[in-house]
Amino acid sequence: MDAGKMSISGKIWIYSKDSWFGETPNRIKYEVWKSSFGLDENVGKGDVIPQLPEGTEVEFSKSFGEQKSGQYYLVFYKIEDDGYNIKGSGILKTE
Repeated sequence: MDAGKMSISGKIWIYSKDSWFGETPNRIKYEVWKSSFGLDENVGKGDVIPQLPEGTEVEFSKSFGEQKSGQYYLVFYKIEDDGYNIKGSGILKTE
């Protein structure tokens, strides 16, 4: 990725739920990491809450300021499984 002001934008949605699903969906957390030879560097993080009913798209975006050129990757996770299965799409870019 080129150097510049980094931002993420995307959307998530619930596509199915397990038989034991909870009352409300848990928050989805995401982190942006920069790959390096030693320990990878955490560039920033954010979160987004899925909405019911299934298929409802929730948009999210966040800026991470000026970043150096390099390889970056995203990690999405839940602290606790809630029975809701999530899909999403988005773009991580620099300008």
